[in-house]
Amino acid sequence: MGGFFFYLCKKEKHGDETEREVKSACYKWLKKENSVAEEMFFETEVNGELFVVFLFLCCTASKTNTVFLSVCGQRCLLWRGSWLSDPEGILQKENAVEELEKERGPFSYVLFDAGCGSVFYGRDSIGRLSLLVSSPSSRRPGLAVSSASCGMGGWEECSGNQSIEHDIKSGKETPRAVRSWEIEKAIEPKDVISMTALKIEKILRRIIPKDIDEIGVLFSGGLDSMVLAHFLCRCVPEDVAVFLVNVSFMFEGSYETPDRVNAIAGQKELEAVSKRKTFFVPVDVSLEEYREARMHVQAVIQPSDTQMDASIGLPVWFACGGVLGTDASGRVPALLVSGTGPDELLGGYSRHRTVFRHGGELGLEKELRRELAEIGRRSLGRDDRCASDCGREMLHPYLDEEFVSWVLSLPLSARCDLTKERGVGDKHLLRGVAKAAGLDSAAGRVKRAIQFGSRSAKMAEKKE
Repeated sequence: MGGFFFYLCKKEKHGDETEREVKSACYKWLKKENSVAEEMFFETEVNGELFVVFLFLCCTASKTNTVFLSVCGQRCLLWRGSWLSDPEGILQKENAVEELEKERGPFSYVLFDAGCGSVFYGRDSIGRLSLLVSSPSSRRPGLAVSSASCGMGGWEECSGNQSIEHDIKSGKETPRAVRSWEIEKAIEPKDVISMTALKIEKILRRIIPKDIDEIGVLFSGGLDSMVLAHFLCRCVPEDVAVFLVNVSFMFEGSYETPDRVNAIAGQKELEAVSKRKTFFVPVDVSLEEYREARMHVQAVIQPSDTQMDASIGLPVWFACGGVLGTDASGRVPALLVSGTGPDELLGGYSRHRTVFRHGGELGLEKELRRELAEIGRRSLGRDDRCASDCGREMLHPYLDEEFVSWVLSLPLSARCDLTKERGVGDKHLLRGVAKAAGLDSAAGRVKRAIQFGSRSAKMAEKKE
């Protein structure tokens, strides 16, 4: 898919050194092999002051999303995400930002409007694609908005489900919600499990391109990835190869991590139920490979800079084919499906039990909504930067607007029952879907975070 970079600075503060830094960073971090890069540099007057504008985009071949630049009058649009049918038509409308916000699917954008003296930028209603902003500072005197950190500091992650209007003259920023997730609760239908299964299958059929010859699943063998892999096998034609990509970090001389054990067992169960062959892709990461990649990945995932971010970002980066200095990335398909989302929607984390114990159903419902609002800033942006750095695209079926709306319309009791033990009450709606599909072992599998299942967290404990 690729990425974009936007930079706006007062002419009087713009220097050649800053320009060289920005351009060099864009070509180093955004330009990928077999991609098309485009840049635009111009001066424009806004509210009587002269500004310098730099736009950069890099686009790779994609069947699901796109990156493009559209110019119409005094407006410039940088768009990354699902396809827009008529970008120039949208730019001609007075309420162009509102029209962009109506789009479904993953997206991030920057809209420069010299006429009204504002820069608008934002992400989709979930925040599935990365968007970073850097306010003017002594180091970089202009406003920067980018899909990637580009090896530069000073970034903040934009919230999902939010558009920002940046007033160029005053620097004031005004946020607005892209979509309201306040959905009226429905009575739990008697066939809620079969209806949920149909939703998942319908979404996969809609978001997966028809003309692919291969697709991958980020596959831990856990509940979420097993259910996705099962319905994926039902949705794509027999001649489309389904790859199960599993990452393990060497621990005590072995790659036999909990996720590897579950994934191998999961593939057997999956093929027995689906009656279809899949292709297992074991991504084995040695201590040397971990150390070689660590600093690069830490730069890629910025501003996500905690030890947990690195412990999650590294397995995601390796799963997306990230191997420095080799051509081994060819093992991983360009299009990957991720099982992110059910933990936040269906009460899958251990901390949810603590919240439920102290705050009951109302407290838990509030916490799940808070986590949904934060998932773009907390994890999806980081994971998208990892995938993009490796030239991969990641689909999130569980975070499709249709699935999120469906789940939020259900009473909490239909989604989880935390009075029951782990592996039963947490995410019990999805466990019911798995059981109905014949995935009995997966239906009872207990949640294990990727950094522990893959043993990436153990790598961080090793001394240099």
